[in-house]
Amino acid sequence: TYSDSVLDSGDISFQHPNGPPFQMGTDDITEKVYTEELKVYEKAMYLRTGQLPTGKALEEPDTSDEWGRLNELRLKHSMETPMNILEDFADDARSNLVPFECRRFDRKPPYTCYIQLTITCNKKTKLIQRYAYNMKLYEAMKRLNTLFFGGRRPGIQAESVQLPRFGAVLRLPVGFRVKTKQLENGYDLNDWSDGVNLMLDTSCFPLNVLKLPICNRGRDDFELPIVRDAKKLIVHNSQSQFDILPIFRTLSNKEVVLADTYRDVPIQSYFGLIENWLDSDKPIGTCYSFGIKQEDTAKELLKVIKSRLENAKRTKRCISVGTGNNTKLEVFYVPIKNPRSREQKDFMYDCKWVLKIRIVRL
Repeated sequence: TYSDSVLDSGDISFQHPNGPPFQMGTDDITEKVYTEELKVYEKAMYLRTGQLPTGKALEEPDTSDEWGRLNELRLKHSMETPMNILEDFADDARSNLVPFECRRFDRKPPYTCYIQLTITCNKKTKLIQRYAYNMKLYEAMKRLNTLFFGGRRPGIQAESVQLPRFGAVLRLPVGFRVKTKQLENGYDLNDWSDGVNLMLDTSCFPLNVLKLPICNRGRDDFELPIVRDAKKLIVHNSQSQFDILPIFRTLSNKEVVLADTYRDVPIQSYFGLIENWLDSDKPIGTCYSFGIKQEDTAKELLKVIKSRLENAKRTKRCISVGTGNNTKLEVFYVPIKNPRSREQKDFMYDCKWVLKIRIVRL
């Protein structure tokens, strides 16, 4: 939960140790966020279908200052999102606005408010734990988590753990620790590093997989041991003006995936990374993957490599260059054939190809 209340025993804070307590913002700001989301989603649906929900007029999203920049980015993403998912996003935004409308017009909510945990196994519901929403949210979360995790031996096994974002506080029972080899973090590495050490068992490191959303991250963040030592690093770049590839040249991870990115990576940035690999003696098995939208991007890159590097050998979708030490660098691309595959989920919905750069034995 997000709260500046006093920490209880067992609670783990992911707030910056020297920063002010994080607050989600006023109700006015929260309502504004949901309203702008809905305007963007409905505009995208109108632009794509020429239709709006019955009886509704098109409302233009806010174009001023930061709202304008955020909405422009959100609209671009919405135009590329499958319609069924976009409709779900719009429905969620409408649902999020209902409490504000009820309070404004002094109406009773069309539902009874509960905080609910549902446990499912093989698509069958095993347990529903529900609390009436008559207490503070962080108190309810403490009760739920104590019910779920309290009294268990330390070192709870988990396939994957997703850490909170925006300086949250986890309301956990005393002695809670988890064992996992896959971690997904929030937005600021330095903010949650102390919390990670309290929460994760030492046997978790090095991680097998670390998923890392970035927002103009400094290079120092990528030099933290938890990032540098992860066997596989999956990077999500949501900044349209941020070219991540220069930082990729400094990474020592054996496998790196650039997942969703709102910025088309320039051909020269790919080629610069390849030149760096040829000079840095990367170990066998090193592999970087990039989702690409147009096959022409990959074709043009292979053409540039063939024209600029000596002894490059090309086939239809692959080019290789000897690197010495009985190894070679391969650059190739393959189609994403199944839109429901795990591989597709690592990339944006509109990525049709995966470009790979790897070092293999001759």
